[in-house]
Amino acid sequence: AELEKLATEPVEENELIKARNRLRTDRLRYLQENEGLANMLTYYQIIAGDWRYLVTYDEKVADLTAQDIMDVAKEYFNPANRSVVTVGRKEALQ
Repeated sequence: AELEKLATEPVEENELIKARNRLRTDRLRYLQENEGLANMLTYYQIIAGDWRYLVTYDEKVADLTAQDIMDVAKEYFNPANRSVVTVGRKEALQ
């Protein structure tokens, strides 16, 4: 239901601000140590194809809009892309 809501209703601006702040805080906390910086540079090189993405990350996150989130949710959070896993004891699942 929440994924469907993301695809059909725009995220409120205060929620976007809260998410941006959390992402920035988590990233800055991670960068306090050399190991965190090395991990992040490696991660961005592998995922984004350029370690310099680390520098522009905050700008890209700040540019995200509620419509961007809705568009991505419509594209990726649909029944055709869904995988469902049921975890439990074998006896309980029968």
